[in-house]
Amino acid sequence: MIEVITREEKAEKARKKGLLPGILYGKKSAKIAVFSKEFKFSEGQSIDFVFEGQKYRGIIKEIQRHPLTDEVIHFDLFLSE
Repeated sequence: MIEVITREEKAEKARKKGLLPGILYGKKSAKIAVFSKEFKFSEGQSIDFVFEGQKYRGIIKEIQRHPLTDEVIHFDLFLSE
């Protein structure tokens, strides 16, 4: 299970802190981030995660990658429960 945190800063600033920025949408919506080293998911994968102290299940809807390095730079997480 991965911990998802709310982020206030812009995506680039989050990346400099070692976080991978994303967006949560569905029943809740928020700008989010996870620790880059913990993100080992693929598009369409269902994941269990903790957000604001509660457990949820979601689906990775989209992963954006850097065009030259193929490094993951952003993800979209759909809250399915």
